[in-house]
Amino acid sequence: MYGYSFNFNHGVLSSSGGGSSSLSPGFAYSFRKVLSTATLSCRVRRSSDNAEQDIGFVGDDLDTSSLTTFVGAGNGFVTKMYEQNGTTKDLAQATASSQFQIVNTGSVYTLNGKPTCVTNTNDYLLTGFNLFSFVNTTGASVFSVTQPISHLGGSFNTDYIFSIGNGSSASSNRVFDNSISGSAGSPTSYKSNIQVTTSNITNPYTSGTKLQSSVFKTGEHKYYINNSLVGTNTPTLVDISNNRLVVNASSWSPGVFVTANQYFSEILVYNSYEDTNINTINTNINNYYGIY
Repeated sequence: MYGYSFNFNHGVLSSSGGGSSSLSPGFAYSFRKVLSTATLSCRVRRSSDNAEQDIGFVGDDLDTSSLTTFVGAGNGFVTKMYEQNGTTKDLAQATASSQFQIVNTGSVYTLNGKPTCVTNTNDYLLTGFNLFSFVNTTGASVFSVTQPISHLGGSFNTDYIFSIGNGSSASSNRVFDNSISGSAGSPTSYKSNIQVTTSNITNPYTSGTKLQSSVFKTGEHKYYINNSLVGTNTPTLVDISNNRLVVNASSWSPGVFVTANQYFSEILVYNSYEDTNINTINTNINNYYGIY
């Protein structure tokens, strides 16, 4: 009988003869193999003729050889990031002008030497609704690997890194987001925000690659940057169903002047409160990307 355990040199999970499956993220999107059973990372459109192809892995790394062979000397854009558990809750974008770019004139973008993609104005990926039903007592946890390029300072002076909500503009229906605040060209802070109660934790902006980890439930919200706890608070939350994940934009208005210009590599979502496992999960991510 197979269980799961952490493999600190490679992907987040590997098959083993025992151990707990609790550290397996509910939803995993990455250009590395996060789960040992994953076969596909993303689907890419090439600029030369708009043909598309699925891209998988070589070992635990993105198959960049297949990627560059397919794209050729042109540009490559991400039309889909596959959910590595096989839930079919994939991140997708059908509109060409809003797709993340992964290949630039034949070369794969990298962050800390690992494949990544670049996002810009009006670029976003999103899942369908019913990602999971947020339960306030059991909470949720989100881990992301990004690096800002420039601060767009769009609507509300906010560049959204990601957001989870049900698509409504009402704060009571927007569960959670992480963002960068400040006017255009002048970022001031990173922010982890529970929208239901406008429960913000902020940290002064600094450049460089960031592993952001946020865990939250009723009575407790903690925000970590590069495995250092930067703030806590005690929000009161409500149960919200029918959520979706949006990367690089707000869940209630994707692409409407709230997008970011950043490198985006990975996002892991747990529909559980994983504070006791923060160091273990962060260490695994950092061992791959070399962030801190």
